[in-house]
Amino acid sequence: MEIHVYSWAADRTSHFSLAWGRPPFHKGKNNTYWSCWIYSASARTMKELAMLGRSWIKPPELVVQKGDFISKEHDLTQRAFISERTRSGADPDIELRLLASEEALLVNACIILMGNSMDDISLKVAGQSLRRGKDYSAVLINSLEGNKLLVWLNYKSTEELPIQILASHSDHQHR
Repeated sequence: MEIHVYSWAADRTSHFSLAWGRPPFHKGKNNTYWSCWIYSASARTMKELAMLGRSWIKPPELVVQKGDFISKEHDLTQRAFISERTRSGADPDIELRLLASEEALLVNACIILMGNSMDDISLKVAGQSLRRGKDYSAVLINSLEGNKLLVWLNYKSTEELPIQILASHSDHQHR
């Protein structure tokens, strides 16, 4: 595959190729194999990109501390932490802990809560309220397989991180 970017000015990039090499193959479940590439253009420094890459290679563990969810494995294909609801109708508030360290960096985590139907949430990290749209993003995806809440956290850490995902007052009233 080759992507062409045409120049608007003589001193700007006009072409690059994604055709070199191929992605690494990974052994999946049930004797399957998969591969994926992630490409991006960024103004980040090499140090920032190296930290992001390290956070994908060895992500911290996600532990559910409160709420009717179980933690699944970190999904390498989505670069996301997956948790699944164990029963419906329970307290919608969730407390998680990401076990970040110098060896397992946390850089801009994505958390997917399967079976979750609330999207009007607030988020606290280490007891501090975060601002939606600046410190985190959240979107509810409805599908035939069930609802899932995606939470993207604009946060970096090398220390364990307590996270609270709290339903808004109006969400509590509808249950």
